[in-house]
Amino acid sequence: MVFFWFQAIVIVVLADLDPEKCAPCISKRKEIIGNDNIDLVVIARKAIESWFLADTEAMKSWTKQGRFFEEYPEQTPSMPWGRLKEIGLQTIGRGPGSSKIAFADRFIKHHNFSVVRAAQHPNCPSAGYFVEKLKLLA
Repeated sequence: MVFFWFQAIVIVVLADLDPEKCAPCISKRKEIIGNDNIDLVVIARKAIESWFLADTEAMKSWTKQGRFFEEYPEQTPSMPWGRLKEIGLQTIGRGPGSSKIAFADRFIKHHNFSVVRAAQHPNCPSAGYFVEKLKLLA
């Protein structure tokens, strides 16, 4: 008897569009990243932080507000990180901090951020696209 065992490795790249610094459009950003040995490349419109704005439940937890809804999380006038700073100062008296990575970690662990909830936001198509593409890889 011969048994073969292998573990499939899936490589997913999630990146910001960051139009002010990196690329003017999603296709150009994907071209910059390339696709060698990558199973999926998804680009968040503007920046991944827009997905935080789209998760209404996590934002309510972070801001300690009973109500929260960001109408167009991917169309903030400035970058979504700036919008998070603005909201934090208005609601809890401080912004998200200086480290995006530390904030993301806290937002996930302490405020239960869910990309699935962000994907359900009617005006956050890049999060929805990401979730749908992940489902196809499963």
